[in-house]
Amino acid sequence: MKNLITQLYIEYRLSGAIPYISYHPEIGFGIFNIKHEPYYKDRVKNIKKIGVKGNKRSFILAKLFGIKNPLPSFNIDEDDINDAASLEEMKKIAEELLEINESLNRSQRRYSDDLKDSSKSWDDMSDAIKNTTGVAGVYYNMIKNSGQRMAMFVTDTEKQYEVSEKIAKQYKQASYNMGLNTKQSEHLAANFKKASVFAGRYGIDVDSLQQSVSKIAEDSGRITFLHEDDYEAITLMQSAMKMSASDAGEIADRFQLMGVNIQKGYEKLEESFQESRNLGLNSQKVMDVMQRNFASMQRMSFKGGVKAMTEMSRLAVEMRMDVSGMLSMADKFYNPEQAIEAAAELQLMGGDIAEAFGDPFETMYLARNKPEELAKKLQTMTENMAVFNEETGEYELPPEARQQLVFMADKLGQSKDEIIDLAYQSSKLKDVKDAMGDSGMFDEGEKSAIAQMAKFKDGEWKVTVGDEELGLDDSRLKDAVENGTLLAKKGEEEPLEKMVDNSFTTNELLLNILDSFEKGVSISTDFYEIGERLLKESVSELGEGIPDILTAVNEEIAKAVQGDSSNPLYKIFDEDFQKEIGDKLATSVGFSLDFIENAVRGEIDLGVVSELDTILLDFVKKYNSQILNQGNTQQLPPPTPDPTPTDFIYTKNGEMIRYDEMDDVMGMKSGGAIDKLLDLARGNMGNNRGNGATTLEGSATINVNIKSDNPTLDMSSLKPQIEKAIIGHMNGTYREGGTPSSKQASDYMGQS
Repeated sequence: MKNLITQLYIEYRLSGAIPYISYHPEIGFGIFNIKHEPYYKDRVKNIKKIGVKGNKRSFILAKLFGIKNPLPSFNIDEDDINDAASLEEMKKIAEELLEINESLNRSQRRYSDDLKDSSKSWDDMSDAIKNTTGVAGVYYNMIKNSGQRMAMFVTDTEKQYEVSEKIAKQYKQASYNMGLNTKQSEHLAANFKKASVFAGRYGIDVDSLQQSVSKIAEDSGRITFLHEDDYEAITLMQSAMKMSASDAGEIADRFQLMGVNIQKGYEKLEESFQESRNLGLNSQKVMDVMQRNFASMQRMSFKGGVKAMTEMSRLAVEMRMDVSGMLSMADKFYNPEQAIEAAAELQLMGGDIAEAFGDPFETMYLARNKPEELAKKLQTMTENMAVFNEETGEYELPPEARQQLVFMADKLGQSKDEIIDLAYQSSKLKDVKDAMGDSGMFDEGEKSAIAQMAKFKDGEWKVTVGDEELGLDDSRLKDAVENGTLLAKKGEEEPLEKMVDNSFTTNELLLNILDSFEKGVSISTDFYEIGERLLKESVSELGEGIPDILTAVNEEIAKAVQGDSSNPLYKIFDEDFQKEIGDKLATSVGFSLDFIENAVRGEIDLGVVSELDTILLDFVKKYNSQILNQGNTQQLPPPTPDPTPTDFIYTKNGEMIRYDEMDDVMGMKSGGAIDKLLDLARGNMGNNRGNGATTLEGSATINVNIKSDNPTLDMSSLKPQIEKAIIGHMNGTYREGGTPSSKQASDYMGQS
């Protein structure tokens, strides 16, 4: 901390201005001042001018006081470092620094002594901080976690690869959108990667950069290679001026169409942004109006270029009007005949209207060369139309004034509603300025800004500053203007980057810094590009080999269709084999359905069971035989006895076979209905076909799905009756006695 203070003081003494620290991808952190580098563009210019090592004089002084790795300073020297006056100045600064350095050392020693004298108190405080679950812990963890994440990222090459791949995906997409070849794509990628670091710092992702550059190429119809400065300007258009990626690309293309480079165009926008803020206007609204109407304004003839266009956007916001309406008015007066005709009609209205538009040639000149000046005439022409009633504290529009405004709107091709709103707005601004008088307390720009903020209360115009409402003649209002509380101090406007930083919470800002850091590390190591080079030949070889593999597969399938393939995996493509399987399955399903129906009716035929078993066994044996004959070693294992089978069924001879998909089709799940019926058919049922009694050993589980509208129906009470009915049905004992016929079995089912 002492070293940092020393360097800041060196910057202050060398520049005579307030120093500050800023980050740039080319140098990391550096020291600047608001005199030589008030804005981002100035920092970039001085870095390029002086070089990344910075100011030699600042560097020498820093090393003189034991700073091993001084932060570079980019203060502009106005004299030769080796001349006598310069050396004398450095000697004077060095003496001051010696005194400051000694003072800092004394403070540090006193601080250390105080800590030693109160070590117990310090330990208690440290423990409290470590153990806290409150806000101090949050602060500590934010910084600690950020540091840990940075340290871990540096050593995590997989993460670095992932980040560099995400960046690569976007510049490759931009290249594809423009139809670039490999060399051109590499050229685009170089600056795109560098720009991603700056973009991440201000919360803009690489996808947005890609959309902007693609939009420029799409609108212009040309291949677009942007410099790193251009990307940074587009980043700030998005982050500071709230433009979408597409809008930033569109306005950047318009700049280039006018012959203005993107960086220069951005500087014009930034200047307008600052001026709008100084005039008490919503600068974001001004930028929004500017962006939406820029193409239309650019197609008009603005002698002042981009600056004049931004002026018209500012006027539109100030006057509560639409830029398109203003441009329409200017277009109307392009034609001399229309200008003369409109002026003649407006002269009949007299007063301010006749004065503003009474000279048709002046009006035509302004329409053709200075549309923004023509728009200003609307403001001066209407500023006496609305009358302020101090008793009610409201503005009123007399009927005759309204009639004049409606007539004027018609002749100028404007919306009457917007013209009436303009009359209220311009009248209020004039009245507030008049109330401030000519005291010299405020200049015209400050008066305009204060007029935008003023409101009428307690019989006078007031401006809210903090929690106070100050009158126009209050000296505290002057102080608020001068110290930057109410308006930005002239010459000390904050760079837009600082405004963007201020829009983020501390946590969001940390995340942006980390994102920028990770991108910076990733494009330095660029493991994606390394991997792309390493795998280029392998991927190419694989791609070239795939058609050969597909050709072999198609040829073998074609053979299989004809029954000529030697690969058992392709046997299924043989149409004869498909038909055989289909027939077997259909036959099996048919027998199964007959079997189930007969079981329900009590007419189970052992011939059906035997036939079903025969079909299944023949099919399985035949299929196993085909696999064995074709060299497939994955034959089905021999059956093994298992008292509690899970995925096997019994055959008629007591052996077991595995299930296959055919069994699933037939519903022959272990323990299922068919399995139970087969057991009965082979065992108890077959041996007790006559008058013998059938019993169920163990617990019989019967699942019944019955829908009933009776909410009190107790299914558990039905279970004994169902079991009794089934046993009775199997034993053939009914109320009439004797062995039932199939019809009786069906009729009496569930009645015993």
